[in-house]
Amino acid sequence: MDLRTLRYVTTAVRLESITKAAEQLHIAQSAVSRAIKLLEDELGVELLVRHTHGVRATPEGLKFVQSAEALLAAAKQLRDEMRSQSAAPTGPVRFGFPPSQGAHFIDMLVAGFVKKYPDVDFLLREGLTGDLMEQLLADKLDLAIMLYDTRHQDLQRLPLFAEETWLVGEPAIWPFGSRPLNPRELEGLSLVHTQLIGEALRKLTAKHKVNWNIVAQGDVTRVARELVRAGSAYWLITYGLVAEEIEKGTLAGAPVKGLEFKRGLFWRADRPRSRAVSMFTEELEQAVRALKESHPKFIKGITS
Repeated sequence: MDLRTLRYVTTAVRLESITKAAEQLHIAQSAVSRAIKLLEDELGVELLVRHTHGVRATPEGLKFVQSAEALLAAAKQLRDEMRSQSAAPTGPVRFGFPPSQGAHFIDMLVAGFVKKYPDVDFLLREGLTGDLMEQLLADKLDLAIMLYDTRHQDLQRLPLFAEETWLVGEPAIWPFGSRPLNPRELEGLSLVHTQLIGEALRKLTAKHKVNWNIVAQGDVTRVARELVRAGSAYWLITYGLVAEEIEKGTLAGAPVKGLEFKRGLFWRADRPRSRAVSMFTEELEQAVRALKESHPKFIKGITS
């Protein structure tokens, strides 16, 4: 078995014809047929069913082709990587991330990478874990920052950081100071939150027996600020989305114990990563380490 024979089989299955495969590969039909037959003898299974109009893959053949295509893609990637080791990275990086990381983290990271490697271009997607996972699995993204407890057999993950959830409110009526808050201290407060935090609150309800007074939830970013400014509600939000306002004093806030979201970097396990994607991954890890040290309120370390 070699890469050449793998290419013969995958091409024949894709075109449903050994004759057409030979024409596309610029090889004699007899050579393609002989190589495939020798491979079937070696494996002890029939990969193709021959009929008057061409060929079709057997169930074993379909499984073989799926693995063969992955091997061929990996071999091409390895060849390209070796040829371009001395060259700067080029091509696309398709990257997804949560909204809380855009303003203080991703924008600077991407801008710095493009400045250093101008032949790399980015496709950026901002979204929640469910949407980002769908795009990863559909091969519409190369990398995505998602909730670390997300699991799928086709995805690999790397632990990155944890985000704290803060309760924020109008500074003039803020009663808590800056100390971390116990979830029970939120009981009776009028609260607004996003869908992500709502799921975490449901888990806390069983643990702390808290009755939450939720006045708005879902896509509340715009209305939440108005409710807070009016003194009508408090906002549960990840720190990254309000860090600048808290630092300026236009919002007051404190972290809530037990409302921490762990984030990881995910990619398809069965897809080779380009040099540009691999180098961007390295710079992303370096940027996360630097941010943990310089802005510990923004993100914290986690372990796998």
